[in-house]
Amino acid sequence: MDASIAPNGAVLLGNTVTCDGHWNRRLRVVTHAHSDHLWGLEESLQRCDQVISSPATVELVKILRGTGGLTPLPFGQPMEFNGERITLFEAGHILGSAQVLLERENGRRLLYTGDFCLHRTKVIQADTLVIEATYGHPEQVRKFKEELSQRMKELLERLLKSGPVHIFGYHGKLLEVLAMIKGFGLRVPILLPQRTFRLAQLGEKYGMKFPPYLPSTSEEGKKAKAGPHIVLYHTGAKRYIETRGYRITLSGWEFSHPWRQTAKRDYLVALSDHSDFEELMEYVQRSGPELVITDNYRVGDAPALASQIRKTLGIEAQAMP
Repeated sequence: MDASIAPNGAVLLGNTVTCDGHWNRRLRVVTHAHSDHLWGLEESLQRCDQVISSPATVELVKILRGTGGLTPLPFGQPMEFNGERITLFEAGHILGSAQVLLERENGRRLLYTGDFCLHRTKVIQADTLVIEATYGHPEQVRKFKEELSQRMKELLERLLKSGPVHIFGYHGKLLEVLAMIKGFGLRVPILLPQRTFRLAQLGEKYGMKFPPYLPSTSEEGKKAKAGPHIVLYHTGAKRYIETRGYRITLSGWEFSHPWRQTAKRDYLVALSDHSDFEELMEYVQRSGPELVITDNYRVGDAPALASQIRKTLGIEAQAMP
């Protein structure tokens, strides 16, 4: 096979390229800065000729892990390596996330989507497609996608009348919700802990648009806490943060409602930076591959997705590893 997924989750393309996991190959691609796509990075930096990623991911990895040594490759700029051509395309998942296209000497096109969000990315034509399967089950569909932003706005407006709102999510989702808030017209301070503040500055450097925000530990930020305000925290801080206001958790694993109340002052908002099942199927259909490999190493339902691709689209598909 000209593409496969190794037992440790490394995605192997062509003769010499591995993505999102270490393998005994000369070139590694990091599609984005989430931990399940960075496994074995230190070993790859020692053993591979190069480890490449988008410029934004290079900077994100430095901020989040303190790791340097990655080589930036801008979106849409081909790179020749060992007789094969590698091109990164935006994936729309988190800041800097990339799809990886490898074109072989015989003209075959091998594509790895990485994690992606369909409405923020370009569908790439491929002969062999390796695709994520996070929401690979047919029941994992969000029928309310188009109304989510408006419902989020209404919820924030209501909660802010009674106190501050603390929003918890992974860094990519925090930047996404910060960009959403820009269009809400909310006249309250938005506070960011130091690391999230640095990530927001990086997002602006690469073209993201945010409303004004303050470091939560600055003097101005501390004063702002006396009245209604919004604070964005990484989800890992949830157990440590005590609040007199409301808490919103951002989760992609809600498929029934745009948001729901989970406790007296706790809410869950169905914000995801992955494609749902319908969008995964649409990507496959529009990409036009002869073979699809669904990622069965990371979280998701790769066997169900492969089965539906064969059954509904008539395209050969298998889950790996």
